[in-house]
Amino acid sequence: MRRLIRIFWVFIYVLSMCFTSCLNEAEDPNYSTGQLPANVATLDEQVVAMKSTVDVLESLHADLTQVPELQVLSDLFETCAISVREHISNIESGLSGVEAVMVTMELQSAVAYAAGTLNAELAFFAGDNVFQTDIVELEAGISTWLGKDFNRYFEVSAEQARLEYVLEVLECQALSADALASDVEAGLRVGDASGLEAILENIGRDSEILISLAKEMGVLCDEVEQGYVGVIKSESKVDLQALNAKAATAVSESVVTLNELISRISESGSSLDEINKRLEKVEADIDALLGMIQSLTFLSDYSEEYAVAYYEMGADKVSAPGKAYDGKALRTKVGTVELNYMVRPAAAAVAVTAQTADIFGYYADRIQTRAVDPSNFIDFQIQSVAVTNSERGIVTVKVSHDLKDDFYYKETGAKCALSIATGKTDITSKFVEIVPKDRSTTVYVEGVRINNDDFDIDEGQSKSLSATINPSSATNKTVTWTSSDPSIVSIDPVSGVLKAEKQGNAIIMATTNGIDEWGDNLTASVKVKVNPAIRLGGPLYVEVGKTAEMSLDFPPAMNIESKVWMSSDDNKATVKDGIVTGVAHTYNQYTYQYNPVTITCLVNGNITLTHEMSVVVPQPRQIKLNNYGDDVKSVSMKLDQTISLAGSILPATVDASLFRMTYESDGGVGWIDFSSGEIKAPGSVGSRYVYIKVRDKDKHTYMKTFVERTVIVNVEPYYVKTMKFAQETITLAPDQTTVLSPTFTSDVDGKQPTYTSLNWASSNPSVVSVNSTTGEISTLKEGSAVITATTTNVNAVPSGQDAKSASCTIIVEEPVAPINIGDYFYSDGTWSTTRDYSKTVIGVVFSNAGVATSDPILMRDCPKATHGLVVGLAEYNSALGQFGYSSVYNWLISNGYPGHSTDVPNGYGITKGMTAYRDANPTYVELYDRKEGPLAKHKVSLPTGVSSWYIPSYKEMKWLCENKATVNMALSNAGGTQITGEMYWSSTLRTYNSSNDCQGSPFDMVSGGWYSYDKKTTAYPVRVVFAF
Repeated sequence: MRRLIRIFWVFIYVLSMCFTSCLNEAEDPNYSTGQLPANVATLDEQVVAMKSTVDVLESLHADLTQVPELQVLSDLFETCAISVREHISNIESGLSGVEAVMVTMELQSAVAYAAGTLNAELAFFAGDNVFQTDIVELEAGISTWLGKDFNRYFEVSAEQARLEYVLEVLECQALSADALASDVEAGLRVGDASGLEAILENIGRDSEILISLAKEMGVLCDEVEQGYVGVIKSESKVDLQALNAKAATAVSESVVTLNELISRISESGSSLDEINKRLEKVEADIDALLGMIQSLTFLSDYSEEYAVAYYEMGADKVSAPGKAYDGKALRTKVGTVELNYMVRPAAAAVAVTAQTADIFGYYADRIQTRAVDPSNFIDFQIQSVAVTNSERGIVTVKVSHDLKDDFYYKETGAKCALSIATGKTDITSKFVEIVPKDRSTTVYVEGVRINNDDFDIDEGQSKSLSATINPSSATNKTVTWTSSDPSIVSIDPVSGVLKAEKQGNAIIMATTNGIDEWGDNLTASVKVKVNPAIRLGGPLYVEVGKTAEMSLDFPPAMNIESKVWMSSDDNKATVKDGIVTGVAHTYNQYTYQYNPVTITCLVNGNITLTHEMSVVVPQPRQIKLNNYGDDVKSVSMKLDQTISLAGSILPATVDASLFRMTYESDGGVGWIDFSSGEIKAPGSVGSRYVYIKVRDKDKHTYMKTFVERTVIVNVEPYYVKTMKFAQETITLAPDQTTVLSPTFTSDVDGKQPTYTSLNWASSNPSVVSVNSTTGEISTLKEGSAVITATTTNVNAVPSGQDAKSASCTIIVEEPVAPINIGDYFYSDGTWSTTRDYSKTVIGVVFSNAGVATSDPILMRDCPKATHGLVVGLAEYNSALGQFGYSSVYNWLISNGYPGHSTDVPNGYGITKGMTAYRDANPTYVELYDRKEGPLAKHKVSLPTGVSSWYIPSYKEMKWLCENKATVNMALSNAGGTQITGEMYWSSTLRTYNSSNDCQGSPFDMVSGGWYSYDKKTTAYPVRVVFAF
């Protein structure tokens, strides 16, 4: 056993080596650099070598499986084989380079370590060594995995395994000697100490020898490992052959010494043999039995977890002495109860039953319940105990008993618990209820039900009833039918066909002819109400001031001679000739219900018929919408509009204070006010259903009608009415980039269309290309092309209409002077790539985009500004300012200025719009201050034909950021201020939701995008530009 434990830990060690490196970085510096060692075998060569070796691994696994003592080593070689095959598969699937070689080296060491462990174990193995040939073949095979220069790596693992395994054996045998000494000491305690003290002294001496030998082997292990590592690292010139010989000699001597010590201990004399036998019995009796039993669990054949005491029904019906059993059948008792228990662990079950006569006593405890006589006790005795399933540890116990007659009639009960008791241990199962059960072949009735619920029937009618017996396999499944009052309802006792004789109530019963296990007949019943053949009918309510007609139904053969009508309360309702008139409502304010009025009709002087009804307040019948016609089924509204579906309850006679109108919708919470019907700014287009209902107020129940009106609300966008470009023809130079932007009008004056997404197309992409989504165009060569923009959203125009479109002709011509990024722009309106010192530089070209095409305000003011953009030489600091951001966007749009977009270069139009907004709204907007803002401070005159100075938009700042290096060089040469800051203000406000709410975020010149925080009151650098 201890040897198996030792091999198990070797198995865990080798398994871990399949996943971790056997050599650290210090052992081979190439691993830290990711370079392959020199002369290593190719991956293809490694795969071939490993495939030939893995067959030997699997062969060893199969052979070792046949030797029980070496089972753990069998599993070890199986694990190695699986790991090698997975590595081969990974290489063939693409694993390569240093990673593949490192894994090969790790597996090589692991397999070598396993081979060394098997070699060492076989030195102590008593059987024939039939594995030596495979081991030699295995070691020869793995030595070729990485090439001949790498044998030293796996040799360390193989030799180290042999030495460490012998060391483990020495240490384990030392522990075994200590354990044997403890056993002998136990023998001294149990008696008969003759010769034991001398044996104990010898064991102690041999144990010291084993410990000393183990220490020497440990020193040798360290010496061998250090020698091999030194050679691998090329730090020493150790004679590996001599070191191997020294290790082999030490192993051989240790094995001889160890075997001599074990033999001497085993041959200590007959006294030790006797002690071993006595100790084995003590261990079996005490450790195995007491220590092994962990639990004792009752196993029931029934889900309720009970045991069964069987009995049989006698043929004769008798009465027990002193008791009248009302003719119940006699029970014949059977004297045993079988109980199955599971012993855990399963191995303890056999030991438990084997030691019944020696140490263990079985007894069954008992509990009596529901006892009629406390002295009427119940006794149990164990008859037999047997293991009926050794694999599961199932023990079957037969218990004899003396169960009294009361038990079988369920007047007393019993519970039984099995215990296993010794001097030190007492393990008891849970108590098990003992249930009496008939063993005869008769299948008794367990239940009966009639296949009808309670029902009404008219006089003179017939109906057939049936019953179901449970279980369906009952021996007798017949019933006998009876009536509680045959004068009202008669029934055939066999067929179950009943007849309604006259008005009244009766109970129909079905009684089983078969008995249950206690000898009783079971009964089921239903209630039957017989109604008269003539019947009075009418509505459940009548409104105050209105009438309702009663109806009298009777068979055609019946002769109606007279009818007298009466009301139970003429102050509430009157009746004449079957017409009921509502006088005053019968609503009860405390119960929140209408009190009934009874209408009575006396027919032929002897038949009284009644009908209950309520007198209710005038009831709602219709809903009138205050703002729409009576026949309106749908209404339309714009996204940002507010409408009201408030209405009135009709007819006018209804007391509106008693009722309320509610509004429900499939548009979700927040879309409509559920009490007023107001719909405010839905926010998204589409059709929604609104359900307007009339309901009672609070807890009241005045209302008896159901009134609802459905209105379809069509939420529409602002449709595109027109779209056009500011100029139908635009001239640009080759290699220019700009963004086209049309202007829109909607179907509502003063509103911009909701959906303005466009699809762009060029008639001649080889001359002018266009981004189909953004409208950004690039001129490629001289020529012309027509650029067409078409609305894409289906909601951009009303349903059924064609999409809107606009076109613009782009003419591409070579300019008088070429335009390049970084050109110097002079006060006379000219530009050049090389600075002309005879002219005054007023800025540097940072883009050749013709932005007038995308900025309608710029196109209006300066239609020829289609060549490029110039940044001024100066830089200013300014905060954006404090103003109402959420209202800016809508103000700009409604006043004809461009909105805030990151895709459109429209800084001129935004600057004009923001300046106008500041003039129209007395709000502090520092960036556009006409006296102190950057535009006011930049007093540089401009030539004719160009725009005025303005603050660039987000898109224009992005171009400036992209060309910053070239522009800065020209700015420096012109004596201007370079662009060095991180954050700059643009004219574009950052919109952050679908409602166009804005915040003041600066442009980040490092990332080329928004700075993510609102910094409207923080001063940042500002550059001014113009278009030419």
